[in-house]
Amino acid sequence: MQELMLNLTTLEMNCPKLDAHLVIKILVTTDSQNLDVEKTFPALFTCNGYDSQVFKWEYDIVVNGQVEQLPIDKMTVYLSFLNGDMSEINTGTVTSGRCAGDVLFVFKVYVTDDQEGCANGKGVDSLTACYYFVHLTGPKCGTNTCTLESARFPIDPPFLYILLMFLIMINAVPIDQHLNQPVFNGTKWVVLVAGADGWPNYASQSSVYHAYQFFHANGIPNENIIVFHPNDIAHNMANPTPGIVIDHPNGTDVYHGVPLDYTGFYDRAMMFKSVLNGSSDLINEGRKVLNSGPNDHVFIYFIGHGGPDLILFQEGDDYLYGDDLIKLLKLMHQNKRYKKLVFYLESCDSGSMFKDQLPADINVYAITSSMWNQNSAMMYYDKRYKTMIGSFFAHYWLLNSEQAALNNETLQQQFDYIYKWTNTPGQVDAENFTQQAQQYGDVSIAKLPVSDFTEMCQYTEELESLLKGRQSVDKHITDYVNSIQHLLTVDSNAILNTKQELNNRQCYRHLNPYVLGKLYIFVNICEEMRESSDADINAVNQLLIQYCQQNVENSQTIQ
Repeated sequence: MQELMLNLTTLEMNCPKLDAHLVIKILVTTDSQNLDVEKTFPALFTCNGYDSQVFKWEYDIVVNGQVEQLPIDKMTVYLSFLNGDMSEINTGTVTSGRCAGDVLFVFKVYVTDDQEGCANGKGVDSLTACYYFVHLTGPKCGTNTCTLESARFPIDPPFLYILLMFLIMINAVPIDQHLNQPVFNGTKWVVLVAGADGWPNYASQSSVYHAYQFFHANGIPNENIIVFHPNDIAHNMANPTPGIVIDHPNGTDVYHGVPLDYTGFYDRAMMFKSVLNGSSDLINEGRKVLNSGPNDHVFIYFIGHGGPDLILFQEGDDYLYGDDLIKLLKLMHQNKRYKKLVFYLESCDSGSMFKDQLPADINVYAITSSMWNQNSAMMYYDKRYKTMIGSFFAHYWLLNSEQAALNNETLQQQFDYIYKWTNTPGQVDAENFTQQAQQYGDVSIAKLPVSDFTEMCQYTEELESLLKGRQSVDKHITDYVNSIQHLLTVDSNAILNTKQELNNRQCYRHLNPYVLGKLYIFVNICEEMRESSDADINAVNQLLIQYCQQNVENSQTIQ
């Protein structure tokens, strides 16, 4: 990782129909020390990766020599990198000025000037802007198209990340609200608990099942998701759709694939505490536990019945008091079982579990569905199912999670969304019922993006795997070429690092290349053996087959 400073480069694009010039000011990395815009990303990301952001941007538009502002409060940006080349799409509505209300669409293509930067993992040194397309359309300024064919951006230090912003301020400041947040590189864990059982409490389990589907779809592997549920509604005799569970009218099945980690009726509160503490007894039984460490993020969601200072894990006397929950969280912090922990708790009087109890110095942030003395509602009574099938709080936090860009949406923004809609009359069946979500603990955690707790960085893992595969290919190819050095007329370096024109096609077809990207090496071998005998060519082929059998077939598949 490397800290980058950013500076501005200015381009002008002709917009004939608007009779104007569009001035594009682009932030690029530089060694300048007089700007305070900074961001860090791994070099690998800029070779192959994807990102999306929302920024407040401004253009300058020059009409008859006069500069006018073209501000856009929310410009959505999509970036995609492939082998160092980059494409970008921006779109947003002009907020004020002569073109207020018009929609701006921008498409850009960049080509890396140094492919070796991706090959050796150091990143890209410079880009060439091959094409810009800017389209402005709407009632104020009409339809206008601006284009720029080419411009080159040298970048120093080596390119790790390029932020393309359209600004009029030379002394820029960070606009992305997560710009100064450190990149999370730990493991994400999820614990989901349906505390209530029985058909009348259908919504408790359906909400947990929906939550599981959300986390699973966002790349959290099953070994990192622990689910507590009675498992007594999917195949309940009262279920008109056996084996299927929904959580809103005409919804899709949310039960399929849900792990059967902790099901049935037992001392669930005690089991919950044992799982969070990573019980060795449960591990020895082959059960799933929270195996998190000091660099990991943990997300816990509980839904069930509650009362003042307690939550129920099933009907009867299986409950957990607020102070016992706080002691559990403190112990987890003391034992370094997480870096940051987020707890969503949905029950009546749920605020009482944390109010005046959860400290702000143990890296725990909690959101409750209601205040300390307030009910929490179920929603969506279904005549076919003859019960409430969804819950008020879960409906809105999952709706926000599935609709928002989670790498931009903060936990605070999600809380504000939940609070707004659960505090809006007429959202549930009970007329004018509202509830007020609450937040407790370390509220600085709320500045983090929701994705820090809900999504696995699949692209990074896949790219790291791909890079390891390529390194393995390089090693095996090099070893093989060295093994046939005695049959070649040039040094193996020339074979490995040059590209000769293919003429000796018969020899080339005899070889068995196993990675397309390395075919030029076999071309080089064949060209150096144009005067060799068939016996020597067959010997080279046999050596390749032998080498592959000894070194490749017994290893893991190369990506």
